[in-house]
Amino acid sequence: MHKSFGQIVLGTALAGAPACSDDCEPSPYEMTFAVPTMQASNEELLADLAEFEARNPNADANAKLEYLFCDSKAYWQREDINADIKALIDEAAMEGGLSANACEGLCGTDTNKVLDCYAGNPWQSGAALTCKTEIYLECGTIVGRRPDGLMRELNLVGSLAGQWWAHICFMEKAAVHAFGQLARELKAFGAPAALVNGCLKAAHEEVQHARMAGQLAVERGVMPQTVGLEPRARRSLVDFARHNATEGCVRETFAALEATWQSAHADGLVREVFALIAHDESGHAELSWQIHQWAIEQLNDAD
Repeated sequence: MHKSFGQIVLGTALAGAPACSDDCEPSPYEMTFAVPTMQASNEELLADLAEFEARNPNADANAKLEYLFCDSKAYWQREDINADIKALIDEAAMEGGLSANACEGLCGTDTNKVLDCYAGNPWQSGAALTCKTEIYLECGTIVGRRPDGLMRELNLVGSLAGQWWAHICFMEKAAVHAFGQLARELKAFGAPAALVNGCLKAAHEEVQHARMAGQLAVERGVMPQTVGLEPRARRSLVDFARHNATEGCVRETFAALEATWQSAHADGLVREVFALIAHDESGHAELSWQIHQWAIEQLNDAD
């Protein structure tokens, strides 16, 4: 029954899946990323700052940041954040927080909308600040299963095509962790070995997907972000089944149809990449429904 339902979803929703093309509708995606502190000092930037301080001796830290990253003719980028600029960011935080204009200058690009920012980052030692932004990716995408505790620390700067592939790479790497979690939990719950081994095989396939997407992202000038996971307590079988239903039965199934559509409508190498992904994701979706069937059989009416 469940497999048939998955086939129905694939058949009826296929016509609405986005292709990776220039005319697909951009979609908003909210993400948070850490900005590292650069080691090298930038003498030109410091000279620009010293000139501003000489003209404005009473300017606070936010005013200095706004000048450097919003008003200066040089228009310094966040790649220029060194220890001196980090000190200004920390000072602004001590004075009540970074202003909206400072956040816009420090975090903004031509392709994103800045929502918020704050000094430092709880998960990345030495980070100058954390930016919360909304970007518009050229093509919307589901990608597939997410692990429990996934932290979205995406630092995407560059072409839209590069951002899109970097996001796919990030989510494919996240799926490696997701199937690892799934295999460990299934084994702990006493699930059949075939399901555990299916998850291990899927994790290996996701590694290959991540490598291909990462290469395409780097070729387009964007470096994919490392995946981070927050620690989580062991889940009950009910919570496990609910998570699999969402991340597997729904997201993996839709990811399979997306990749199928993209493999038929994209160009060149992209078509080849999505043909492989579509084949593998279809298997992952079927595995998710098999896990769902097994989990449901273990639960009672009270669950």
